[in-house]
Amino acid sequence: MKGKSLKITDLALWFNADRPNPIKAIDGLNLEIPAGTTLALVGESGCGKTMTGLSIIGLTPAAGEVVRGSITLGDHEVTAMSERELSKIRGTEVAMIFQEPMTSLNPLMTIGKQLTEAMEVQLGFSRSRANDRARDLLHLVGFANPRQTLGDYPHRLSGGMRQRVMIALALACEPSLLIADEPTTALDVTIQAQVLAVLRHAVTVTGISMLLITHDLAVVSNIADRVAVMYSGSVVENATTTQLFADPSHPYTRGLLAAIPTLDREIVPLRSIPGGVPDPAHLPVGCRFAPRCSQAFEPCGVSFPRATNVGTDHRVHCFLYPQESK
Repeated sequence: MKGKSLKITDLALWFNADRPNPIKAIDGLNLEIPAGTTLALVGESGCGKTMTGLSIIGLTPAAGEVVRGSITLGDHEVTAMSERELSKIRGTEVAMIFQEPMTSLNPLMTIGKQLTEAMEVQLGFSRSRANDRARDLLHLVGFANPRQTLGDYPHRLSGGMRQRVMIALALACEPSLLIADEPTTALDVTIQAQVLAVLRHAVTVTGISMLLITHDLAVVSNIADRVAVMYSGSVVENATTTQLFADPSHPYTRGLLAAIPTLDREIVPLRSIPGGVPDPAHLPVGCRFAPRCSQAFEPCGVSFPRATNVGTDHRVHCFLYPQESK
């Protein structure tokens, strides 16, 4: 396997685009993942993170429409592809791990059958070759006895084990980009750490690119090369993981970090960000975070701030910093 770059430019994905108040799930999104690297896309529920992942793989709901912008994966212009063309790259070029493995695994099929079927259909593998690769994949994601697991049904596995199977399924057809959508949701802290370690190991061994979608900044520090903070359909801050945690610049990013409980500071009530993500059918004029921001001032309610460099390879959309010329 080898990772491919992903570039999203000014993407706008709206629902009911022909109506007076379209639902702007994604609006003006710019994102880039260099080949072989991991980007974490973080933000509260309702910010458009999952819809971003679905748009990359061409699985947005029927009412959704890309009204402008582009998605480029390697040499593929995803937004220009037909459904038939998209079906050919799903699994082989880009694969997705969904939030809840039990909704993605077939309860009537063994783990082995679900793994080998994809390889036989998509890659043309023989039954024997597919079985060998299935065992290798289960070993890669941490199963001590892959041969036994191949004969198990999903209900026999724990939540963490099922999520590992989902990682193996996503890697089965040797994709160039892996999209992991909240892969540790509903898992306890110990299992979360194990699943993230499996993901990190799998990406390192295979050399593929990964988009990790999460609402929890705490889970990204040891797995992502970069972090993009998403709010109300667009990115408000983008930096290397080290830079973002050392010097968060957007008020929204600082609010998210302040809400993370830690063991190395005095016991104080966790701070929350007042208000909620705006209705995507009625987005505020100007900076979309302004209604919740304690530092908002006049320009914030007039126009959307442009991207500004606040450090080496660290960009933020905020009027608190001098605006770069177009």
